[in-house]
Amino acid sequence: MATAILDLEMSKLPPEIRVEERYSKALVLIRLHGKPIGQALLSLVGGHADGSQLRETLMNAAGENLWKNWLYDTLAWDERGPVQAMPLATVAVCTRDRPEDLRRCLDALMQNPDEGQEYLVIDNCPSTDATKEVVKNYPQVRYVREDVPGSSAARNRALREAKHEFVAFTDDDAAPDPNWLRSLLLNFSDPRVMCVTGLVMPLETGNRSARMV
Repeated sequence: MATAILDLEMSKLPPEIRVEERYSKALVLIRLHGKPIGQALLSLVGGHADGSQLRETLMNAAGENLWKNWLYDTLAWDERGPVQAMPLATVAVCTRDRPEDLRRCLDALMQNPDEGQEYLVIDNCPSTDATKEVVKNYPQVRYVREDVPGSSAARNRALREAKHEFVAFTDDDAAPDPNWLRSLLLNFSDPRVMCVTGLVMPLETGNRSARMV
């Protein structure tokens, strides 16, 4: 069953969804003012869903989380209390012989606000110089080669190389959201937090991307 992947903002929903006819469903990441608040599976007929069906499905899926976040935004209230200064972090991408995936990942990471973070690419036991050549296109990224094979060796090398206290790992086939790093780091304002993970959504389910109108 072909499923389209959509990223929709509740405050700016389109009048309809129209994707390729082969899609009978759509997996929707629901945002409110840019913040992910849920996900929904939307039924499509011939790749189409009208606006009323879309809004009802998303509101039901987001449920209480929609109204909670709407109220917090309206009151400009953050339940975490006063936000401390953003800590500095090292972002590490461990990779091996997947230059095209890595390029997409780095393109996405470059959309994160510049708040002093460091970027590392750990090239794990590569068979070619392709990864090194990709990294040359990103002046903000430091290239490190690790010749001991295995993901654990690559991640441990990243921890040794990191200049900052906090280290955020992402896979080379991921495309992190522009607010990914900031959203992770904000959680460490609570001294009880030792580790944070985030929502992972698929980029696509087929060879061709969905089209939203």
